[in-house]
Amino acid sequence: MILIIDNYDNVSYNLAQIVGQIKDDVLVKRISELSVDEIKLMKPTHIIISSGSESIQNMAPYKSIINEFKDSVAILGIGVAHQIIANIFGGTTRQGKKLMHGKQSNIHIANGSKIFQDLPPSIEVARYHSFVLDKEKLVDELFIIAEDE
Repeated sequence: MILIIDNYDNVSYNLAQIVGQIKDDVLVKRISELSVDEIKLMKPTHIIISSGSESIQNMAPYKSIINEFKDSVAILGIGVAHQIIANIFGGTTRQGKKLMHGKQSNIHIANGSKIFQDLPPSIEVARYHSFVLDKEKLVDELFIIAEDE
């Protein structure tokens, strides 16, 4: 089962539709409706944390989830969620060189990334925001699976 954690963002159900084309068993739950124990009972194979209105200052609910499942479940953060994940692991994010919210750009996909399986090595995407992981401060537990030009 793939769990999508909804951060009160209008993209969560779009994600569920896309992911549902790949795997039937997709569940969307709001962060306020979840606890670590409830997620354990769900036995997800993957967790996707959507973007949303939460800021990286409000990381407590995510920290307990990520710390509990980081070694056993693949976790993907989208938008502010990728900033939260980086921060929990001691990494940092910064403003990218260009403002990209709502714009298109090419991204390069890392070899072997299952989430982008069957896609060409470079694709055009819509950008959700302009923050990037600071590569110089990237911790060993995190992997860059796609990056812009």
